[in-house]
Amino acid sequence: MMYAVYIATTDGPVRIQRLQPESAPLSEVFIGRGVTPLGFLSAGFDNFMQPGRPPHTAFGPFSMPGFRMDLSSPVESGESWQLAVFLACGLARSGLLAGPNDAVDVSLCLTGRVDADLTVRKVGHLDIKLEKLRGLITRVGHPVKIFVPADELPEATGRSGNVTAVDDALEVFDQLGLPRPESARKTTTGKSWTLTGKAGAVCLVLGLLGFLIYEFRPGNDRESPEDRVMTMEQVADLAPRLAVNVLRPPSGESCAAVHFGNVQPVQEDVPLHNNAVRLSVSPLLCGLSFVIRAATRGENLSTYADFQGARVAEMIGQPGEASLPVRFADQHEWSVMLPALLSEEFNVTVFAMTTGEEPVARRLNLSVTP
Repeated sequence: MMYAVYIATTDGPVRIQRLQPESAPLSEVFIGRGVTPLGFLSAGFDNFMQPGRPPHTAFGPFSMPGFRMDLSSPVESGESWQLAVFLACGLARSGLLAGPNDAVDVSLCLTGRVDADLTVRKVGHLDIKLEKLRGLITRVGHPVKIFVPADELPEATGRSGNVTAVDDALEVFDQLGLPRPESARKTTTGKSWTLTGKAGAVCLVLGLLGFLIYEFRPGNDRESPEDRVMTMEQVADLAPRLAVNVLRPPSGESCAAVHFGNVQPVQEDVPLHNNAVRLSVSPLLCGLSFVIRAATRGENLSTYADFQGARVAEMIGQPGEASLPVRFADQHEWSVMLPALLSEEFNVTVFAMTTGEEPVARRLNLSVTP
């Protein structure tokens, strides 16, 4: 049985075409097999796939630090994608997630946030999301099952399709007649999602035996595998720290005095949500300040920023659409000044990465709307 998984959104269903582990230090979201990540969604996805988050709690540990997720179309905002991604992660690990070219037996449409206890939380706009699923239900030619948060089920009354309410994210597996992935927590870190059955087990055992014979042969003074492998928790602890501040004029001054005079702006911390920030332009928003710190004092880092959206000419003092990589030790800070008006949304993604033999990265995504 192969399952296609869709995120139910207010713009219509978005299919999760692939979800696979990668050796990249960050987890990112793409459209199809594209190479440009969806910045705002990737920040939330990267946070969701970190150690201690729902997928890691239910299905981990994983063999690689990052994941790539391919979608059929963008998801612009919100967190209603979490339940679908959670399910897709479990199905992919079991080899049951249908890719774009695979035959599909059942389509699954889901909406809902998932908290640290795997409780499915309400996200809103369910009536619109269900209405947008009508076309998929009549088009695919196979069963379509819909899963929503339990406290939103009344909105689903009278709708087409098989709508099921769930309180716990793992209840979806129960409803599908699939075993809960309890054993996933006990699997070894090196286990591959694609090796199954006796053949996979034999390959794993033989490969491990050969590796150990080579590593611990007489005269080999290299460290053991346990000494070299970095756990997901260690990756999170060693990742660079990113912060963003808004720059405002002092009392009685204006942003023009900050931009073109000698007036120093006042910095205010901005709370991050899933390593992302969304702001709106205002007369008292003069600019932004980004601070990148090493997790370990004195550590060498590299950072750069990618700008999208508003024309570069509107960014006061910003020389290009992407900054050159900057290498530094311990801490680095840079600012971008904003005009009073923007013609379109301005987005900046800040990347920071350690420069050692095992690089660890973190990303922050910020959007400023007109």
